[in-house]
Amino acid sequence: WLEDAPSANRQKRYRKVKVLPSLPIQKTTQTEFPTDSIQNLVRSEIADWLQDFYQPMNGVFRSKVHLDYIIPSKLSDQVRALSVQLKQCWSQTIVPPIRLHYYSARLHMDSEVPPLSLVVYPVRLDYLQRATYLYAYGQQPANEPVSDQVGWYDYRMDRIVDIEPLTWDDNAVPPVLRQHFCQKILPSVSDLDVAQGEVWGYEVHQPSSNLLIRFESYFYAQYVKDTERSILLSPITPKKVQTLIQTEPALINHQRSALLQNVTNRHKNSIYCHVKHRLNDHNIIMRMRAWGPKVEILLPWKLRQ
Repeated sequence: WLEDAPSANRQKRYRKVKVLPSLPIQKTTQTEFPTDSIQNLVRSEIADWLQDFYQPMNGVFRSKVHLDYIIPSKLSDQVRALSVQLKQCWSQTIVPPIRLHYYSARLHMDSEVPPLSLVVYPVRLDYLQRATYLYAYGQQPANEPVSDQVGWYDYRMDRIVDIEPLTWDDNAVPPVLRQHFCQKILPSVSDLDVAQGEVWGYEVHQPSSNLLIRFESYFYAQYVKDTERSILLSPITPKKVQTLIQTEPALINHQRSALLQNVTNRHKNSIYCHVKHRLNDHNIIMRMRAWGPKVEILLPWKLRQ
C-alpha cells in the first residue's frame, strides 16, 4: 500500500504506509442448498459429497463436478424458457396436455422441413448424461403421419421448438390420451421410474431384448465387480450362456453355431453377463463403445455386428 508523501515541489510523490488500512470486508452470502433437494437429483452418496464440498474452504473450491452437456449455448435461453413453461404446467392442480413442435434426430429432421406437431402429457425432466430430456406420454415421432396411438417418449429439450398448453377437451388431444385423463390413469413419475428400472436403458419407448455380453476376466474384476454395475451385470455360467443362445428366436442357424463355438473357445478367461436392455438405446451403445475391446457383445446379433 502507498500513501501521499510530502514534496518540496509540485511533483506528486508516494511512500509505503507503515500500517495497513482497515478495509470493509464484504461477506459472501451462501444460499443453503437443501440436502433433500440434492438427493432428489442424484444418489444419496453424491448428495452427501455435494453438501460437504459445494462451498469454498478458506476461499478455495476443493471440488469440481465434470458433466458432458452437448446443448449449444445459443439454445440455452430457449431451453430455459421451455422449462419455465413446463414448470407452470406442473404447478396447476390439473396438469394440462401440451402440443409441442419437435425436430426428431432419430428421423434425421432439420430446420429445412416443418417440425412434427405432437400432443403429449408431460411427466418429468431428466438430465441424461449429455442433455436434458422431457419424458412425456402421448403421440410419438414417426416417419408416417403421427397417429393417435400413445406411449412414452423422451424429447430432447433443445430440439423442441415451442410448447403450447392445451385443455383436456381440445379436439387435438388424442382420444386414448383423453380417456386416460377421464379415467384418472395418466402415467405418473412413479410409473416412469418403473419403466426405467425394469429394463436397462433410458429410451423407454424402445422394446426390450436380451443383451448378452462377455468381459475379459481381469477387466470385469477391476471395473465392474464390487461396483453398482455389478448389480445389473452379474455373472452367469457358460451353460446359461449356451441356453440363451440356443433359445434366442432372432438368430438363424449359422449365427447360433458361431456364437456357441465362441463360448466353447473363450469361456475359460471370460465373465458372461445377461440383462434385459432397450433396443437401439444410444446410451447403451455408447457405454459398449466406451468399454471397447474389453467387452464383446454376443446378443443381440445386430448390435454385435
